[in-house]
Amino acid sequence: MNQRLNDNLDAVFSLLPRRQAEEAKRETFEQYASRQRGAADELKWAEFDLSGRFLRGGSSNPSDLATHIFTNSQEDADVHDLARRAVEGGIEAGLLEPASPGQDRLHWFVPFTPTKSDKLTKTRLRGLSITHALFSDVMEMFNPIAGLSTTEKRVIFQTIAGTSLRDAASTDGVSYETKRFHMKSACEKLSCTGQKDLVRKVLGQMVHLLSLSDSEAVHADIAESFVSRFLSNDVRMSVQRLRSGRLIRFLESGPAQGRPVVMIHGMMFPISLFGIAEHLHAAGIRLIVPIRDGYLESRSTFSLYKEGGLLAGSMEDIAEFLRQSCQTPAIILGNSLGGVAAIRFAGLYPDLVSNLVLLSINLTRTQPSTENIAGTFYGGLRALSDRPDLFKFVNWQFRKYYGDEKTCRDILLRLFGSSEPDVDVLEGKFSNVRAYPMFSETYQSSTLGIIDDFGFVMNSWQQEVAELPMPVTFIHGRCDPLTRIEEFGAMATLNRANRIIVVERGGHFVSVSHAREVWGHVSRVAAGDRTSSI
Repeated sequence: MNQRLNDNLDAVFSLLPRRQAEEAKRETFEQYASRQRGAADELKWAEFDLSGRFLRGGSSNPSDLATHIFTNSQEDADVHDLARRAVEGGIEAGLLEPASPGQDRLHWFVPFTPTKSDKLTKTRLRGLSITHALFSDVMEMFNPIAGLSTTEKRVIFQTIAGTSLRDAASTDGVSYETKRFHMKSACEKLSCTGQKDLVRKVLGQMVHLLSLSDSEAVHADIAESFVSRFLSNDVRMSVQRLRSGRLIRFLESGPAQGRPVVMIHGMMFPISLFGIAEHLHAAGIRLIVPIRDGYLESRSTFSLYKEGGLLAGSMEDIAEFLRQSCQTPAIILGNSLGGVAAIRFAGLYPDLVSNLVLLSINLTRTQPSTENIAGTFYGGLRALSDRPDLFKFVNWQFRKYYGDEKTCRDILLRLFGSSEPDVDVLEGKFSNVRAYPMFSETYQSSTLGIIDDFGFVMNSWQQEVAELPMPVTFIHGRCDPLTRIEEFGAMATLNRANRIIVVERGGHFVSVSHAREVWGHVSRVAAGDRTSSI
């Protein structure tokens, strides 16, 4: 043990009685070591319908208050073990058994019915993979004054799994009398009259694990389903509780140990993530995309309206997320409409941003003309942006009509039809997935976020770029039909450290159509910044 670390821990626990201080220090090192070995105290879980068909899985960390969602059971070995056990058959509500010989892990299949106020839901089974370390934490949480020893918690764990005291003694290399003594002592400390009474009490306490596996994951809902259908090959989804108590949903892609780049997204961001995983791996980039309030939203319209400024709230959440997750300032990438939001974020939180990259920034200022559909569209939106009472109803009409995939195809081809690479992206040339159903679903569950973004982008904000204390890199397609390079050229050169990287023959979705080139540029920007790490 590092002596300085040992001394520091002695200091932080110095107010405790000596025995508790030593125990606290020991458990601190054990928990840290288990996390380094693969987070043995995490709760792995999987959901099945009553026939045993896998629906989704997850890994919930009680320390970080974060849940990683798995749409494929093979993404995690423990979740896959639960799924494999379900396929074998014979699982039923309430089944509790050892995971496998030689493993200090239990499988517990618990029935539950998801709570959805707006629709009927069917009862499911949730399989929980419970490690000895996690079980011990539950014992400590609900029996804080019992003073259970490590050996007593172990015999309870073995008994809950259905292991006899004689078999438990053989497994641990101790005598039957020793195990029997540990069980008797545990019963006394928990005020139980015997093993049956103890099992009833402990099972009641273990119900907490069901809520632990659901407390963050329940808020994923629409976003989780969306990712499963459209982006499961490219991104991973997680939900994390911030210190403020709020939840943040985020997507990740690329190598887990890659250089972190945090994207502030725009309204069509899922299309920009098509098929990029392999290019992020090649570039060594770990892309993190916080899903902002109002996008892929499962909360009611009323509750979102009551929260007020969605964009401002999302920026606060992203800032808090970075403070919790980043050791040093991060590279921020603003994409499309999110480019302007990223400029505002960098201005508000300069201490959290080392470099700002604006990818295919959408200024919604293209001049209207008979040939330029985007300019006409944005001009109309600008004219209505100062009428929120009317603007709201216009967007509800968008939501109604954008629910039709054919209508979405017509709309997107009108906006991007002049850009061949963008049409290729929309038609699925690079990912084998057409973008129209994805855009349709995005818009229907993101109306309020889109309204908020348009209202913000159409206001004057150019002066903010000039005042940014960090360098700004613009990466933009030469043929982007939404915003021409000439429209931000003067703004981009307000600071000598800024630069424009032009993707020749690129349209708006260059992150997909020219993925190798674009993510290579981002990687080089990142390589020039030696401070960013998560």
